[in-house]
Amino acid sequence: MADTQTTLRGATDALKSLGSGSRAVALLVLLAIAGVLAASAYVARRPHFELLYSGLDATDSAKVQKALSDAGIAFEASQPPAPFSVFVDTNERHAAFAAVASSGALAGKSGGIASTESGMSTVFLSQAERAQVVRKRDWEETELLLEGLDFVADAKVRTSSNDDGPWGRPGRTRASVTLMLRGRAVLSTEQTLAIASLVRNALGVDPADLVITDQIGTSLYDGAAQTGDAAQSAAWLAHKARFDRELGDRANRLLADILGPDRARVSVSSDWSFEQTSSVSESTDPQKRVAVSEESSASAMPNGSGGVGGPAGTSSNISSDDFGLDHAAVADSSGASADQGVARTEESRSAYYVPKSTVATVNRSPVLKRLSVSLFLDESLAERQKELESSIKAAVGYDESRKDAFSAVKLPFSGGGAKPGAGAPGATSTEGADAPQQDSIEPEAPPSRLVQLLLDRGVEIVAAIAFVFVLLRTVRGPRAPKADKKKGKTAEGADAAPVPNAPTGSANGAAAGANGNGRKAADELVPAARVKVAELVKQDPERVGRILSDWARPAAERPASEKAGARK
Repeated sequence: MADTQTTLRGATDALKSLGSGSRAVALLVLLAIAGVLAASAYVARRPHFELLYSGLDATDSAKVQKALSDAGIAFEASQPPAPFSVFVDTNERHAAFAAVASSGALAGKSGGIASTESGMSTVFLSQAERAQVVRKRDWEETELLLEGLDFVADAKVRTSSNDDGPWGRPGRTRASVTLMLRGRAVLSTEQTLAIASLVRNALGVDPADLVITDQIGTSLYDGAAQTGDAAQSAAWLAHKARFDRELGDRANRLLADILGPDRARVSVSSDWSFEQTSSVSESTDPQKRVAVSEESSASAMPNGSGGVGGPAGTSSNISSDDFGLDHAAVADSSGASADQGVARTEESRSAYYVPKSTVATVNRSPVLKRLSVSLFLDESLAERQKELESSIKAAVGYDESRKDAFSAVKLPFSGGGAKPGAGAPGATSTEGADAPQQDSIEPEAPPSRLVQLLLDRGVEIVAAIAFVFVLLRTVRGPRAPKADKKKGKTAEGADAAPVPNAPTGSANGAAAGANGNGRKAADELVPAARVKVAELVKQDPERVGRILSDWARPAAERPASEKAGARK
């Protein structure tokens, strides 16, 4: 305790010995330190809330808040609409988890096959009540099926039917589904069709009798619009939009990777033919013919004109071929003349079957009729326009035989640096004039980490440096005054006066201040003098009191011996 009092007394004396300016700076530093300590204590006492649960619906959020309030844990909750988030203090985070787990606030909700009616009470249920119980089970089973998807937080399913009674035919069943999507996600066409298929198969409803919406009333699936001609038209439009988007995104990613962001843009628009075409083709192979029938016929008909003519008499009866040379008889020419008077005919007929194949082709695929491409370039890329046009045409599949359209425009982009002295922007045709090649333009490099740190923490760094400078200056104390070379005086313009009847240390300090560098030597000797005075007070307080009394008396009341000692 004595050491503490001595330290405090020494610090107080040191503060009193400082000049007015140094004393003010020291006080400001002490006030700043006190303010920092007070602010730290205030911030430490305030609760620091961190996220406990997120993505909660209204029911789960209410259960979690009730569990925390019953456990006496401070919490904060986000405002509606859903999904909700709950925040607790960092120091009570584990206690909050334990409170929620022990209360079962986030336990799975009851649903599916479980029913409140059981036992003998089911005997007295009417036919309508029994049907309602069955429908409720189907609803809850379908809801659990949909809630198993990652992007579905909650689902509500309802069906209605117009049955004609227990003996009538089953009526038409209609289903309505409301989904609460996590983070208000936007579902793709494939996800929507998957949900519709799950509901249709689970409830056994027709596609035209199903309606699906999200929590904000956006129609995700309308069965009436998804069947018939309307569904076909919607599918065609979706196909066109998906093709344009994918083709444009691919070209833009390619430009961004090569030229950097915000240097060039590509827009694609396509025209399609969704007509259904059919064609029939027939082919035959003569080599594979098969004989079906063969017919042959022969006929003989007598010739109407005989071998007559010539003069009548013996000459007509005598042969002209060597008759009488060998005294042979005349040859009988009746047979030969008979054969020459008959006409013979032979006919043959064959029938063959040649196989024939018929192919009927039906084409339901859409056909791309025309492609329109627009290229927007920054003015700094004007000299490389021709090369970029050729690359973009090849990337998107530009075809002149289809009479595709292509246009390029030079404009000053808001994110790109326009080259000074560039020409005025304007549209150019696909066959633009030749342009000289230019070296690749590198994107601007981001600032270094040191520059980014100075931009983010510059004020804090300057304040810290100023605080350290003030603190070091206060600890070192004030500078010694410069001696006046001409007059031999201190900077204050006056010599320091000795303290009469002071202790030896004080007298030496005063003499050094008067003859030497003034207050610098005094500042070095004052602490040692204070220690000696404190020891003298403890050892001989009466002597200290006598010295102070003599020092306080006027000079006229002092003895002559003391006055002479003082003059010496």
